Order: sequence, then C-alpha cells, then structure tokens
Amino acid sequence: MNRLLTWTIAAVAVLALGRELAAQEDEGRDEETVIIEEDRPKTLEERIPSVTRRTFRKVGRLQLAPSGGLSLNDPFYDHVMLGAGLHYHVLESLSIGVNGTYSLAVDNDVGVAGGVGEFDNEFERRAYSGYPEVAWAPFYGKLSLLAECVLLFDTFISVGGGVVGLDRGDPTIAGSVAIGQHYFLNDWLAFRIELRDQIFTMARTEIDPDESVQNLLTFTVGLAFYVPGDFEQEEL
Repeated sequence: MNRLLTWTIAAVAVLALGRELAAQEDEGRDEETVIIEEDRPKTLEERIPSVTRRTFRKVGRLQLAPSGGLSLNDPFYDHVMLGAGLHYHVLESLSIGVNGTYSLAVDNDVGVAGGVGEFDNEFERRAYSGYPEVAWAPFYGKLSLLAECVLLFDTFISVGGGVVGLDRGDPTIAGSVAIGQHYFLNDWLAFRIELRDQIFTMARTEIDPDESVQNLLTFTVGLAFYVPGDFEQEEL
C-alpha cells in the first residue's frame, strides 16, 4: 500500500513538473514572437485597420452649420452667400431643420438691347431665403489620407420649401434641393460642402412684369458643429 501511494505521488509530481516546463516554454515563445513583431515594419493593413463600427454618431444631436458661398448661374449678379442651418438628427441618416441665407450682390453690368435701342435697367434679384428642410445621408464611409490617417465622411441629400425675399418685390414661395458632404474632423466638428438649387418665380425687370421660373444654383462651404460635443461609442 505504501509503495502504491509513493508511486502515485511521484507520478503527480512528474505531471506537475511537465506542465510547468511547458508553460514556461510557451511564455518564452510568446515573448520571442512579440519581439519579432515589434522589430518588423507594420503593414498598411496593420497601420490602418478596417472600420468595424460607426465611429461618429449623429443621432440625438443638434447640428449648427454656418456657411459662405457663391452663385453659379445668375447672368446679372454675382451673389456672395452668407447662411446658417440648424438641424436635429432624429436618426443616424435622417435630420430635420431650417436653413437661412442672405445675399450680397455684385452687379455684372449687363446691358440689354431691344426695341428702340439699348437701355439700362436694374434687374430684380434674390436677397434672402428661409426654409425648413429634411436631409437624408444614405452614404457613410472613410478616406485614407496618404496611408497615415482615416477621414470619415457622409454624403447627404436635402429637400425643402419656404420663401425667397426679393430686393424690391414681395417675397415669393420657393423650393430647394441640395447635395453635399460632411468630412468629420473630430467628435464635434465637420467640414461641409454643398451644391444647392433654389427654385422660385420672379419678374427680372420692371419693363417686363411677367414672372418666370428662376433656378439659382449656389455652391457653399462651411463648418458643422455638433451638440452635445461628445457621444458614446457603439459596442462591437
């Protein structure tokens, strides 16, 4: 009986010693692997890992967007646009809000010929606009900048309707459609570009009082500030 007990204790001791030696050997291999991996240069895939979750959240946040831009297609005036928008993101890809712009116009000195001869005329122009709108951002992605950092962006489409104020006449009803992008710089700030078409009716001259449909195409750039300034990251 004593001999059996002795052999049992010896076998247990040998197994325990074998496990300890194996664990030490595995630990040494892990340290060697870490050293080798630290010495070699990282690949592009390791430096810029794939985005596995949405790293910028908009839902439940306010977006304040000041902007400035120029008109693209008015033959009589160059419009310098100053504007601002306020949107609330009800969903990650859907927001509702209001936009307003004011125009500083530079006359292009376009002469009009016809009838008995040439004449100078002051053409009617858009002075300001204001409208509620709905914005939908179906595309969300990232750009690699020189393989050193990732710039997140989204692409949005907005549709709205409101009023356009004229320089001399009464305000008129207008529609608006726009397409643009946000480039997210940090948790609360984005760079914004937008191409917008405003559609309204207006009589351009006092001599011809008939109103016609106008399409004022504008390009604006600006910033977007998000409130609150931080957000909770989504769990993987």
